Amino acid sequence: MNPLDLGVNFSPSFSVKFCNIYENVGEICDSKLCTATFIEQGKILVLKAV
Repeated sequence: MNPLDLGVNFSPSFSVKFCNIYENVGEICDSKLCTATFIEQGKILVLKAV
């Protein structure tokens, strides 16, 4: 896999939605702006919050 597969090279940062599911409250979600970097010859995708 390379950055072309995810279009990462066209988008330096993008929004990722993180959700926690609570029994009583339901789902609470938070969007964070992230950047993506491939390491280990493209085997590992690292997401970092901006």
